[in-house]
Amino acid sequence: MISGIMFLVIACISTSGWCSKIVYPWRSTTAIVKTGETFEVWFDADNGQTVNSIELKGPYNTVGTTFSVVTGDWEYDPLSGNRYNTRLKVTVPASAPADRYDLILKTTNGDALSSGAVKVVHQFKNDYYIMHFSDGHFYQNGHDTNTLMARKTAMIDIANIMDCEIIIETGDNMYNVRNHPEREDEYFLGIESDGIKGMSNANAATFLVPGDHDAHTANDWPQATVKVNSNFFNDYWGLQNHSFKYGNGRFMMLNNAWGVSKTSGKDHQYQTDDAISWLDGVGSGGNFFLTAGHVYDKMHEFINAEEPLDLVLAGDKHHVRNDNPFPFDDNSVEIAYIAASIRDHFEYNLFKVNNAKGTYIPVSGPTSVVSVLKSGNQDDRSTWESNLTIAYQSANDGSVSVNSATLVNHYNFSIEGAKVRFVVPKGLAYRVINGIITQEFDGDAFHIVDVRVDLGANSTTVVAIETGDLCPDDPDKETLGLCGCGVAEGTCPPLTLTVNSGSGDGDFLPFEQVIIIADTAPKGQEFDTWVINSGSPSIAFPVKHSTTMTVGSEPAEITATYKDLPKVNGATFVSQQIPALLQGETVTVSFTMKNTGTKIWTKDNHYLGSQSPQDNEIWG
Repeated sequence: MISGIMFLVIACISTSGWCSKIVYPWRSTTAIVKTGETFEVWFDADNGQTVNSIELKGPYNTVGTTFSVVTGDWEYDPLSGNRYNTRLKVTVPASAPADRYDLILKTTNGDALSSGAVKVVHQFKNDYYIMHFSDGHFYQNGHDTNTLMARKTAMIDIANIMDCEIIIETGDNMYNVRNHPEREDEYFLGIESDGIKGMSNANAATFLVPGDHDAHTANDWPQATVKVNSNFFNDYWGLQNHSFKYGNGRFMMLNNAWGVSKTSGKDHQYQTDDAISWLDGVGSGGNFFLTAGHVYDKMHEFINAEEPLDLVLAGDKHHVRNDNPFPFDDNSVEIAYIAASIRDHFEYNLFKVNNAKGTYIPVSGPTSVVSVLKSGNQDDRSTWESNLTIAYQSANDGSVSVNSATLVNHYNFSIEGAKVRFVVPKGLAYRVINGIITQEFDGDAFHIVDVRVDLGANSTTVVAIETGDLCPDDPDKETLGLCGCGVAEGTCPPLTLTVNSGSGDGDFLPFEQVIIIADTAPKGQEFDTWVINSGSPSIAFPVKHSTTMTVGSEPAEITATYKDLPKVNGATFVSQQIPALLQGETVTVSFTMKNTGTKIWTKDNHYLGSQSPQDNEIWG
């Protein structure tokens, strides 16, 4: 009897990590959800196993949810044939703090856990960062894996300071996990005793795709069948392809590392078909389109044929990042960025996306490559000095009520919306110096204050938090609350906010936080600033298209204003076709140029434009 039980347990572990499991969101995927909205969970339950409740467990708090259940039989990977039988629709409370959470299903058979599975946001940022790295090759012979993991840890630390919303990893992640499943825990949970962070320790939503070495046998995909490789990846990493949304962005993760060609997706063609179908359905309405795969020039073009891509992310080629960007197909635009391998380098790629416009910039310059180190030997952790650091004056563990954080940015570019989190005792009123509070909440044991601060290039910035009576003349209040000092909460009338050329107007309490968003700029213009027409509102960032504000002590009226786009000449050479010719012969030649300047043009201003169709005014 005992041996029979032992055999059952071993069989479950060897085939799928455990008998029942969360299929999505898990490891290779993260669910991104706004407060008050829903996300799906795919769960493969044991016979008779039911879900009693669902919790989101954050670093400092626990959030209860409501959910609905549908049972059935769904295939989630046609190459492995793997399936799940329970689909959960989970609603996040409107009051939930923004954070990254573990997903915990409380079931009749115990807890099912997916670490770092859910990123909860209050709103989608108008400008957000994407970090991209690749090719860690952890546990490859001849390389010090702890040093490689420490390199990724330093990147996660930087992403957390920048408050990146998304991290994408493009394959060749780790070797020989089939014989060492504990390595997966290290990869996603870290090694606390050695200061190593896992992917679930990032504040960003994280996603990864397979590489050619993320395979079942000898870390080499050709040595096993596509079914065996797919089943292996499902068991240890999760979904091998996935599409998701962030605001107006549409992101499609692909496995293009196993036996595909430049002209055919072969067994993996279904992934591009799925992505195109998703863009026509749930993913419709976007303005920014990104694909990611291990290889830069395979399968992306099939999606591009249906929906022109804006950005392609890839790995595989360890050393070519300084030649970014590349064409992802013959004669395509050059929008493919390849990340340096973590195994050989200490760099990442960084992009900033504008949600309203659907545009992006490579933050560091044309190649998007960013070095982690200001100084030091990349192979000797004791010598590392990072280009971006945060240091607290006192322990940031909830034991002190007065603290400060010093942020040092050695990069030659500014960082918009860096994040400082203060962990302080409950039961006190706090104010912040040199930053904007984006949220504060009571956690299970401590009070949490999250602060936004913009960092200049090559700058040092100090953000402080302290206790204090913000209403010294009001014996009944120490904080402003929603009504302000001298007014009992619940007794103040709402005040009218009028927003011209934007959204957010309505009736609000005096110190209620309001999100205002400017309308899309008229043709040939861009957002300039918010102007106060009347009243005494407080606008957090007047020069931001989307920001927060409070109405103040009287009705207020504000207006979004716009300015003409700066006109910039510029084009780069792409290709030419010149046939062989004889002296004196007249032939037709063709040149292809790519616009790098202003897209809106008029003939009288001498800007290069397109006359196909006639009188077309936009090109690019």
